[in-house]
Amino acid sequence: MLKDEEKLLRRVVTEFCESEVEKERLRIERDGIPDSLIKAAAESGFLGALAPPELGGSGLDLRSYSVLLQAMSKYSTSLAYYVFLQNSLFIAPLLKFAQDDVGRSVISEVASGGSKGTLVQDIFRRSKNSLSYEGELNGMADMVPLPGADHHLILARSKDGDALVLSSPRNILERYRIIGLRGIEFGKVSYEGRADVITEHGSSAVEELMDEVAIPLSAMALGVVERAVEMAAQYSKEREAFGSKLSEFQPIAFYIADVQAQLRVLEEYLYSDSPDPLTAKVLSLDLARKASRMSIQVHGGYGYFEDIGVERLYRDAAVLSSISGNYLDDMTKLSRRLLGDFTAKI
Repeated sequence: MLKDEEKLLRRVVTEFCESEVEKERLRIERDGIPDSLIKAAAESGFLGALAPPELGGSGLDLRSYSVLLQAMSKYSTSLAYYVFLQNSLFIAPLLKFAQDDVGRSVISEVASGGSKGTLVQDIFRRSKNSLSYEGELNGMADMVPLPGADHHLILARSKDGDALVLSSPRNILERYRIIGLRGIEFGKVSYEGRADVITEHGSSAVEELMDEVAIPLSAMALGVVERAVEMAAQYSKEREAFGSKLSEFQPIAFYIADVQAQLRVLEEYLYSDSPDPLTAKVLSLDLARKASRMSIQVHGGYGYFEDIGVERLYRDAAVLSSISGNYLDDMTKLSRRLLGDFTAKI
């Protein structure tokens, strides 16, 4: 399934997570990702995974990048999402659409960890953003990931439609964390003043971007599944009930094995030569929710304790599904491939 260099990358990321991330697991959930961990990730080349070497990046291809995210998400979905945000949602669109040296210099800064980037758009499809660009950027946006980031890539209304512009936050009105991805700060930000136009076709650029990130998102979801299965299997072999190990009860053993089998099939599909991104995303996110729920059920009451780590998987799986796009839209697209115009109108 994986090439030798991809297996080596997975081992490198796993060793990094075991030495640097695991000891900070509870701190990440309670206080956010520490700066020392972000610095270590930058020094390991993770923050510039998709940036070319001439801009200080690692120049990974999509498969290798997905391997990185899956291995990291197994230990901290928040850190994996931070890496995903810097690469897929910031560096990648700048590489694709920026036409001047401004984008290249910013990419180098972010890849080295010298600055942070973020993408401002309606990720939950329900926040009230009122951003406009008419020579200058004005307005407010809510649910902004990393509101304190140095560089904000912003989708704003313009006279010709929507523009994708690069700016800096002027005023952070509110900071907060949501139920999952607790290591990532979100906030409400106001903008005004100068901005650099990356492309005047912002909506189509963001829509294209959302299609391209489906595979990396799927990889993060499978990292959650992998951790959930391992924790459930380990606990079932240690915990006793009615004089037997939990793993000796057929319903529990079959439940864990069923999720493990689905994980292996999806991994084979995700890392095949031509996986369909939308299919991979829908199935992987669904399995992440199922696997994390299974692991909580196997752990019983212990699964709800923060220091155990299982409930984190459940929360992260739910938020990954929310930020990855509208489930109904995804299923409508899949059904129309099969049924054409005869599919139900939603």
